[in-house]
Amino acid sequence: MLHYPLDNGTSSLVFSDEVLAHFKRHQQIRHKDLEAGGQLFARITRFEIYVELATGPRPQDKRTRTSYEPDRPTERREIEAMFQTGLHFVGDWHTHPEPIARPSTLDEWTIGDCTRKSVHQLNGFVLAVVGHGPFPTSLHISIHSGKKGALTKRLSPVAYST
Repeated sequence: MLHYPLDNGTSSLVFSDEVLAHFKRHQQIRHKDLEAGGQLFARITRFEIYVELATGPRPQDKRTRTSYEPDRPTERREIEAMFQTGLHFVGDWHTHPEPIARPSTLDEWTIGDCTRKSVHQLNGFVLAVVGHGPFPTSLHISIHSGKKGALTKRLSPVAYST
């Protein structure tokens, strides 16, 4: 598991071992590997956002070595289906062909736009970008409030175990 403290100090963002394994399966290690991505779903309590499911990539997604465009209609159906099981959409993930992931300007804009256009009770959405180096160093985990001009809040892990 991977734990990130949130601003208020009383709650955490936690990625399950299953989600981390999903990220690892899609790391772009070889030159022919395409970007992959999907959505993040969590159970939310007062003290924890527990990310227990990462979806994607899907056959309908558009993928190249340096770009990823999800199938939005399928994503909307995933959100509805997961909500029926008690899981909440909390953000997106995708890979980058670099050892330590850094989100692009487009990545930042996209997650901010998603946050602004969605109906939700969260303070922001999670953006996870997966590099091809070792975890947790290769991961970029941030939260975007969606407010115009607001900077993304990059998180630093406090605990990592496999």
